[in-house]
Amino acid sequence: MNNHDDHELKALIVQSKAELSILDYRLKQENIRLKMAEYRASKLNVRAEVSGSIIVDNPDEWRGRPVEVGQKVLMVVDPENINLRIWLPEADNVNFSNSTEVKVLLNAFPDDSLHARIKYVAQSVSVSPEGVPSIMAEGALMAKPISEKESLGWVEGICCALWRKGFCCLLVAA
Repeated sequence: MNNHDDHELKALIVQSKAELSILDYRLKQENIRLKMAEYRASKLNVRAEVSGSIIVDNPDEWRGRPVEVGQKVLMVVDPENINLRIWLPEADNVNFSNSTEVKVLLNAFPDDSLHARIKYVAQSVSVSPEGVPSIMAEGALMAKPISEKESLGWVEGICCALWRKGFCCLLVAA
């Protein structure tokens, strides 16, 4: 082995050490990127404060659309604790009060009825989402059916929001 070969070997060792340092640096950089990706992925795991069913007004509306921080995308509803909002048109002049039991029929499920108890009735008229002067009431769905007492009859045009916009219903006070 001559001096020239020895010099080439030393240069090759120096070059290999430099390449090894660069590769080591790149490995550290990629490990940092991996930790950052793991951190971001951990933030994607969203947990609700309560368990329940997810309700989205219109899922097709969200396809491909960016979401802003704090923007309401969906709701988690406890199926054991569903409330409803009733807009009774002032012109219908039906009298019901707190603790009245009602039967709710949704146009989305015409063959089924829900049973609720009124918890709150507004004391003044306000304008419903449909633009009709109405008395607003809120109720809670009940697990048991309402009693089959003599009813006031069908009251048409009452709109309920079972946490989902656009569900219209008929209401019978028991």
